[in-house]
Amino acid sequence: MLVLSSATLAPEPHRSEPLDPVCAVEAAMEINGHTRAELAAVIGQSRVTEILARHRALTLPMIRKIAGVWHVPEKVLVQDYALTGV
Repeated sequence: MLVLSSATLAPEPHRSEPLDPVCAVEAAMEINGHTRAELAAVIGQSRVTEILARHRALTLPMIRKIAGVWHVPEKVLVQDYALTGV
């Protein structure tokens, strides 16, 4: 398994901001070959679609679980990000 670090999630040269939490989770899924089902096993089935669609924010327990299981830095996951349709 590839471990994500802050350096892995650092902004690309043309980006003005670092990845937001949803982008970081999506990057972890892509880099490590995780599926939505695997994310559901970590944070709960009913929340995956809402989180990835930006209808619901990650909660602190979700952040801790993702950081612990997938090794995504908590400091990336705790950042504020815009929600849609709220």
